[in-house]
Amino acid sequence: MSFPHAVTIREARVFLNIDHDDVADLEVNLIHPDGTLLRIRSQGEDDGDDDIRRWFSITGAALNSIRGKPSQGTWTLQVIDTIEGRTGELLSWSLEIYP
Repeated sequence: MSFPHAVTIREARVFLNIDHDDVADLEVNLIHPDGTLLRIRSQGEDDGDDDIRRWFSITGAALNSIRGKPSQGTWTLQVIDTIEGRTGELLSWSLEIYP
């Protein structure tokens, strides 16, 4: 996802829409255009669920690592399936940045 105009980041959140046989297998990271990796979701969360459809606020150390940086550039969402044999699909995702 690309942000063409730079604003200084104060807050951010990510919406995930993922179908998967067991979303507890998934680790999800957001990567800032400068390469800073933000953990959005850790493996083991939502054990047994087969979808994720919600907003994740970026908080704590993750927010501190991007607060004050420019938003401009290409942001990357990284979804890692940590267990073989189960399948899923990233249906959509959104990023909101608040200056």
